[in-house]
Amino acid sequence: HPTSDDSRTGGVLHAFVRRYLPFETVAAQSWKAIRKYKAGDHAKAEERTVMGLALRADELECDLPVFVRDRDGDRERERDVERGIERASKRFSVRIVGGPANEELEAWILAILGTPRSEALTDAKAKLTEIHGVETREQMCEIVANAKLDGLPDGCVSLERWLARFEAALATGSP
Repeated sequence: HPTSDDSRTGGVLHAFVRRYLPFETVAAQSWKAIRKYKAGDHAKAEERTVMGLALRADELECDLPVFVRDRDGDRERERDVERGIERASKRFSVRIVGGPANEELEAWILAILGTPRSEALTDAKAKLTEIHGVETREQMCEIVANAKLDGLPDGCVSLERWLARFEAALATGSP
């Protein structure tokens, strides 16, 4: 039963999830709409956002919160998101599938299409359009839906980490 303040329930992230299992969207939100966990907790904003996501998932009895956050060249953002995942995994009874996309989600699409070191590109979105003519969310969803995710090219570390988290979460039981 979708409950959402974000109408984009058919995005690229959903296309990745659909590859693994039929799912019910309990809630979908943009990153900035997620309420941060304990403002006075002395953690960075990105870490508190991951904690807030886990808390909300726990409140909704959703045991598999899924997210991706573009790194956008900010290595500190990546560290803070990873710290948030670690803390939330210990505090809440949810199996988090998430992490940063380096540098942006479009780099993952380029990797799926065979572009090596796509995560090192400064403007993966422009390269995706320039090389493959991919401009829309629908085109990216179709690529994800039809992709072979084994044998990815070198340099797609964040995508491989995200996929490994998804597989590990599923291995611990059905959501």
